[in-house]
Amino acid sequence: EQCERHAEMSETMVSPPVTRMHTPDVNGIMNPFAHQVIIKSIRLMGLFSELTGRTEVGGGGAAGMEEENALYKQVSQVFNNLGRDKRLFKLLRIPNATVKEE
Repeated sequence: EQCERHAEMSETMVSPPVTRMHTPDVNGIMNPFAHQVIIKSIRLMGLFSELTGRTEVGGGGAAGMEEENALYKQVSQVFNNLGRDKRLFKLLRIPNATVKEE
């Protein structure tokens, strides 16, 4: 019963797909922990972009690779739909050199 409730909650958390996202004003972000979260988020977006273009076959063979690539492309497309590039450029206004370097 608990598993069924969790499955139902998981489905509602995933659907509907995210199509809009609010980005707060980043000019005043001075907290070093917030900077680390932002840096990790930038790296995560970059990872999916990099994996989307990957061509070598992993341990799962060609069929497994196609499935993985489909997932990477789907996640990357969600980032694109949410305005990834616009949001990344907005992060350049954060007054922190480490965030800007990412």
